[in-house]
Amino acid sequence: MSRTSPLRTLAFLAGLLAAALPARAEKLAAALSTPMVSITSNFAGTELTVFGSIAPDRGKAAPVGGYDVVIVLEGPRSGVLARRKERIFGVWINRSRRAYPDVPAFHAMASTLPLSMVVEPKEAIRLGLGVSDLRFGGHNENADAESRDFHDAVLRLQQNRGVYAEYPTSVSFLGDQLFATAIPIPAEVPVGTYEARITAYAGKRLVAQETLGLLVVKSGFSQRVADLAARWPVVYGLLSVAIALFTGWLGGVLFRRD
Repeated sequence: MSRTSPLRTLAFLAGLLAAALPARAEKLAAALSTPMVSITSNFAGTELTVFGSIAPDRGKAAPVGGYDVVIVLEGPRSGVLARRKERIFGVWINRSRRAYPDVPAFHAMASTLPLSMVVEPKEAIRLGLGVSDLRFGGHNENADAESRDFHDAVLRLQQNRGVYAEYPTSVSFLGDQLFATAIPIPAEVPVGTYEARITAYAGKRLVAQETLGLLVVKSGFSQRVADLAARWPVVYGLLSVAIALFTGWLGGVLFRRD
């Protein structure tokens, strides 16, 4: 009985892998207008420009209808506690609550077309593209009514705060390959590490993707105050009390009636 050589086995596996790979090999290159957003005491929000290019492999033709691009800017993740108030004997009180330990503090989505025209719903949920596609706390299609209510309430509150948003049709192609969009960064944006996920589709089929990093930090006086509160909380507390007392005394002197 002859033995199959390791080299022949390796060549056979390489042939299977090559057959499994798609014939088209799109190339996606993307970049951010800045790798860091600095929050100062007078920060009122800004815009982050995401731009790039997508093209088929050399010698290949672009798909009929061109490409679609979806860009998701997300992060950082933290815990959220949702409470439900009920009216008891004319008084509104907290009756139930639900804790979510891993929720993105910021989520923005921009796309060339509405998501339903770019990607299948199940794929959008799997990748967490749109706001309604986000899943946390074990939420799924089989969740009970109360779980769905809490989940939807968290999404609604984050949207009202301006930290969850969707911008369909905001990604524009400049020619056949170059694309760009501007994602608003609100003043309430939390500090931390962010992730920009750029995905390209052709006929609702994912053909290329890239991930970029963004850092949101405090700078200037705001950063010094935050450092003081974190490193010397007792000193920060005493200074806060002293400033409050001085402000009260000064107000009394300025507006004293003789």
